[in-house]
Amino acid sequence: MRLSAVAADLALAAVAWRLTTSTKSAKGARTARATATSPSPSRSSPPPWVPFLLVFASPGLLIVDSIHFQYNAPLLALLLLAVSAAQRRRGDLAAAAAFAALVCSKHLFACLGPLFALHLLGRCLGRGRAALDAGGGVAAAVAASASLATPLAAVVAAVVAVAFGPFALSMPSLAPLLGRLFPFGRGLLHAYWAANAWALVAGADVALSAALRALAPRVGALPLPAAIKATAAARASSSLLSSLAGRRGSGLASGLVQQTEFAVLPTPGAGTAALCVLLAQAPALLSALRSGFASASAPGRRGGRSPPPPPARTPSFAAAAQYCLLCSFVWGYHVHEKAILPVLALAAWRAFGESDEGGEEEEEEQEERDGNGNGDDGDDGNGNDGRGIARGPRAYFRLSLPALHALLPLLAPAPAERATAFLLLVAHALFLFSEAIGGVSPPFSPLERAAAVFLGSLEVACVAAWPLALPRLAARLPFAPLALTSLVCAVGVCGCWLADALRWWRVALMGGGGGGGRGRNEDKEETKSAAAATSKEAVAATAAASTRKAKTATSASPSLAARRPRRAAPAAAKA
Repeated sequence: MRLSAVAADLALAAVAWRLTTSTKSAKGARTARATATSPSPSRSSPPPWVPFLLVFASPGLLIVDSIHFQYNAPLLALLLLAVSAAQRRRGDLAAAAAFAALVCSKHLFACLGPLFALHLLGRCLGRGRAALDAGGGVAAAVAASASLATPLAAVVAAVVAVAFGPFALSMPSLAPLLGRLFPFGRGLLHAYWAANAWALVAGADVALSAALRALAPRVGALPLPAAIKATAAARASSSLLSSLAGRRGSGLASGLVQQTEFAVLPTPGAGTAALCVLLAQAPALLSALRSGFASASAPGRRGGRSPPPPPARTPSFAAAAQYCLLCSFVWGYHVHEKAILPVLALAAWRAFGESDEGGEEEEEEQEERDGNGNGDDGDDGNGNDGRGIARGPRAYFRLSLPALHALLPLLAPAPAERATAFLLLVAHALFLFSEAIGGVSPPFSPLERAAAVFLGSLEVACVAAWPLALPRLAARLPFAPLALTSLVCAVGVCGCWLADALRWWRVALMGGGGGGGRGRNEDKEETKSAAAATSKEAVAATAAASTRKAKTATSASPSLAARRPRRAAPAAAKA
């Protein structure tokens, strides 16, 4: 059975190699064009096997699938296909079909439903806007939008019918199936806390509960005046402390899959978690709607019309998908630890520049709309994609380091399996530190290197030092190493999410490049380019006026015809 899980990785290998090689060829073409038009040298890009290995040979995928025995590689392949199709200008139907198949295969990807829906809605509305700009009326705009919306609805309905049709025919009701898909009775947290925000809330609740139980007897024994003890606030505080002192704990650290109540803090429900996910995803959803509308409403080159001024640069769809998946992992209800794998797959693909696979003509049109000449190609040296969103090897390393380490406790405490998985993480970190990666991005900071060493020390302490040095305490608190690992990794993952959330909100509220070093520099360069273009237009207008005067003089006086055209020619050549 494990061999079948390994064989399922071939689907991901084929998709990952296709995407990374197309990224390489697209980047090579854009780099050649940029080198031909710019005297400044561009940074070298890594060979295609580097991002391929980061996607296909991810330590998390090897740990969860090949060792822990699950089938996530085909799902990641479908995810990459859906996202890459959504980035193509003519890939709407393929994106809808691939995403519908992905959700029907595993419902945990439903968190991307709003993103795909708004992106495709923007594409439909953009077609209607393009019809209006072309001179058509409201009827033409509605027909243009329906020409895309109708096939999209048909494709999604067909995929859902194939997936759920056999169950609908063989079951009197689909309620039991839906109940199995969304088991809210399992509680907010998994057996081993996923490294997300709710792990930090649970850790805070456990710490507050223990502290209040320890402080309750001491507070009650304080020599306070009788007048103060007789007040309503003092009696309420004493009653609360007494009730907390009598509790044995919330059961959050029991390591069991069950629905538990927090001891001190309010217990979040499924609705609260879903609302948190949607609020966190809001800036990326708005960006997807804008980018879909802008890409569909922009006139093509073949129409013969001059394109409008390029719209504000928006992050790529892959960046939005990665952020939405990260929001679902951080704030979702009963999130499993393996839910971080799709986030890491997209982050590894984006680390060296994803390709829209749209063809040469569409790539050039996209570059003109972006206004920076290189699309979404690579980071700017500071971990920025030019639109305010973090990317690059350093951004991937900061997220993957705690996320991958949080998967280690999924394995059995057998020394062979745990040591093998830990060595995979070490090899992954060394690979990112290698010369092949360091040549295309700034070197890793001392803080990032210290974080890698700290997590390695944490693994040794939790696996070896804790049970050997403190055997009695380890027997009394068996969940302590798991909770410590989860909390430390949750700080790293939630820190990466918070940094991304601030960038996304800045892009959504301020538009364009969303700040950052490259965004400000590009704004200055665009201002200079606009000024240069204005001066060139002025020179061209002067030359045109001189030419008209020369033609008038030619018709009036033949003697001037031999002189004035020669004077106007240098001005036109200079323009």
